[in-house]
Amino acid sequence: MDAIRGFVYRTIYENTQRTYCVFVLKDYNEEYITCTGKFESPKEGEDIEVRGRYVEHEKYGRQFDATSVEKLKPDNMGAAKTYLLNLGIKGFGEKSVEKVLEYFGIRILEVLREERPEEIKDVPGLRKSVKDELFNTLLGEGILSDLNHFFESHHISSKWSRIVYTYYGVQSVAVIEDNPYTLLRVAPDMLFGTADTLAEHLGITGSDTRRLEAGLEWILRSLDNQGHTCLPVDQLIGRLDDLLQTDVDDIANFIESL
Repeated sequence: MDAIRGFVYRTIYENTQRTYCVFVLKDYNEEYITCTGKFESPKEGEDIEVRGRYVEHEKYGRQFDATSVEKLKPDNMGAAKTYLLNLGIKGFGEKSVEKVLEYFGIRILEVLREERPEEIKDVPGLRKSVKDELFNTLLGEGILSDLNHFFESHHISSKWSRIVYTYYGVQSVAVIEDNPYTLLRVAPDMLFGTADTLAEHLGITGSDTRRLEAGLEWILRSLDNQGHTCLPVDQLIGRLDDLLQTDVDDIANFIESL
């Protein structure tokens, strides 16, 4: 897997669900690289690192197929100003950003790099509502970064990071580690096999109750989507056996216990 760092030069396309994007990255050698990714498009001007591989598109030529994107923390005052402005907070324009930079000075780089958003609340001259929004946004950026790393470490697309954060906030990683099948409830386009593979990586296998419950929910949801309202128990057990490939007696006992 290759990694490229640079600035987002231009967004070419982003779908309405914000799960696929095409953008141009200007790397540190000032080369322009067209990137695609199954995640929310980074903002123009952001300093990022993308990981993935180069591919040859039959129509558009050489592109970088990114599996993950990470917003890099600024390493100079100019980059810090751009970083803060790109957060897109209402009422937090250039004058407000200058107040933050004037208050912290060079220490703002440390505050952002070490993810200490609570210190933002000490900045004088900013409305409380702006401070609160800035605090929550910076806190969220750190959690999204953690989620991206978490998914990437298990070879799963980070495109679900934002929706997971929307549901679970600061507890996002802890919730998924406790029960990765929770993802199926908040990410409707995720396949059962994806969550199941993650669960196996996390030590959840075979006839674990969390796996049995998730399999049952998956089958019942599929039946509901097909317009069915009931299914004989023996057929339900059979479908669970096909999906989970585990001890059928464990499945039957689980169904009987409901």
